[in-house]
Amino acid sequence: MKAAAVHHALQSAGYFPRREETLAISGVLAAPKNTGARAMLIEGPPGCGKTYLAECWAKATGATYIYGLLHAWSGEDDLFQGIDVASAVAGDASAVRQPGLLHLAAMAAQDGQAIVCLDEIDKTAERAENLLLDWLQTGRVPIAPGVHITTRLERIIVFVTSNGVRPLGEPLLRRLRRVVMEPHDVETVANLVRAATDVPLGVCRQVVSVCTAAAKAFEGNQALSPQEMARAAAEIYHNAESIEDVRTMIARWALRAKEISQGYSKNKPESSDKNVWTEVCRHRQQEARASLPASEVA
Repeated sequence: MKAAAVHHALQSAGYFPRREETLAISGVLAAPKNTGARAMLIEGPPGCGKTYLAECWAKATGATYIYGLLHAWSGEDDLFQGIDVASAVAGDASAVRQPGLLHLAAMAAQDGQAIVCLDEIDKTAERAENLLLDWLQTGRVPIAPGVHITTRLERIIVFVTSNGVRPLGEPLLRRLRRVVMEPHDVETVANLVRAATDVPLGVCRQVVSVCTAAAKAFEGNQALSPQEMARAAAEIYHNAESIEDVRTMIARWALRAKEISQGYSKNKPESSDKNVWTEVCRHRQQEARASLPASEVA
């Protein structure tokens, strides 16, 4: 599939693709057979859309979506075959053994296409990386000593994400197509916020612009998530009653550290806060006029 077709498919699923991402997906789809899993590593700051890309590609292709959030203690139980403690306590022997993420992927690939998202691989110990290596190369999933099932790798695409908490090992990197994901620009995030809320686009632009600038200037944060911005825009548009309220709401959504957030909100409003408040008032007035009977408007 060419990059243009990938771009269109992602857009149809509600994702705003960047060229880097469409090239990566197009590339793994074109990978030669018998070279291991079609897999990519997506690196970038939190909130830039790494996991959402995997979810939207599954939606665009109609594939089964298998998601796993990894953590410091992820291991064989998460990836291959685990134990359901509740079933063990209840004495339900038939449900004690539970399939892990890669076992689920192998089963899904028996019936059709599957998308596997292994989220935040950088939070695991290196041991978890090593467990992935053989599966990415051969598709083997161990389910008991000396017993394994084989994944139909040609039916699977693997998205592995990293926030850069720790460097990943060379053996894993050799098996993955690397993608560096940058934060979306203000206009794109504003359009995402508009699509997720009833807030006018002009207000969305102002809120996203001011929050992004504050996060970058005060905390060096390059990527506020569209979800955060959607909630900020909705709160400001529907609940703010003054320019001071606007500044407080921006501080609480854009800034993580309590001391920085409190200091920002207590400072005197600036022109950027005024721009947000002006846009909010303008659209509220337009909505109020639109709701009046025609006779009153005249």
